[in-house]
Amino acid sequence: MNTPICDVLHHIENRPAYYAKLKAALKPGGRIVNIDFYKKPLPVGPPPPMKLTPEQAEKEFAAAGFRLDKSHSMLPYQYFQEFRAK
Repeated sequence: MNTPICDVLHHIENRPAYYAKLKAALKPGGRIVNIDFYKKPLPVGPPPPMKLTPEQAEKEFAAAGFRLDKSHSMLPYQYFQEFRAK
């Protein structure tokens, strides 16, 4: 099972608990795909103070037992990260 997350991390209040639920739901070899807005002024998305940097997201996922597997830079306003359970 793969779980895509797009432009929502900034809405989740208790992200550590959320990540734990995602980890429990993943099948072996599954991944979490996070696509979220860069933390800077953009013509779309929430204001910068609400956004997470790619490094913040990676740190939070790592604390929940995930490792960054791949990162992509194909989108103009968003970062694209793939996480797998450690």
